[in-house]
Amino acid sequence: MNIKRWVWLHIPVPPTNGWQSRENLPATIKHYYVPEEIIDHIPSYKNQSQQSYSFNDNVNDERIIWDGTAHDQQAVASAIRFLTSGYLVPLNASSSAYENSLHSLVRLYNLSVALKIAKLETALVSHIDDANFEAIGVNIFRRFARTYYNGDGVDTQNSSLGRLVKKKLSLLLPRLQQSMTAEKISSEEGVLGKQLIAVLFEDRVQHQITLGAVKREGLLS
Repeated sequence: MNIKRWVWLHIPVPPTNGWQSRENLPATIKHYYVPEEIIDHIPSYKNQSQQSYSFNDNVNDERIIWDGTAHDQQAVASAIRFLTSGYLVPLNASSSAYENSLHSLVRLYNLSVALKIAKLETALVSHIDDANFEAIGVNIFRRFARTYYNGDGVDTQNSSLGRLVKKKLSLLLPRLQQSMTAEKISSEEGVLGKQLIAVLFEDRVQHQITLGAVKREGLLS
């Protein structure tokens, strides 16, 4: 009989929101008891587990994985849930919690990048790509894009999610132009502002190419 082995994960989490303004508060260590298969998806944990096995020949001993970096507690729980069941928070355009769900997925994405969980990163990008952004208010999308692009710790402009957000910006450009003047777009700060200008420039170039092709076709006909 194949007996599933389990592993203890000891992961520090930062103080809750109500305490974040307090300085020098230590992180709290949270303990998770998970199937060993989860470890195979997280390179640093897998390496630590393999080193533990190499120093201890007794495979029946419970393994303990320590993470020295604090991570968002909700994101950790969501990552474990996904790796055990494939579940991700659904994005229902009719739900008032849509924006909160988007932000929780961004936190989960950032965790996937930090821990190099490729399976989770790929699934999240696909999940967000499938979201019907045209059915939600354009301001919700702008806040989502701004929150992600201006986040700390990752190269958001060139990440897989960053490239997806730029693609969505391009698709939603007509609606963005209806709700934002050129002055507002150019004055948008941070990475989002740069991406908006890049999308506008690429759209203008494409328009000129299309216009040029139409003129050439007219001359040849």
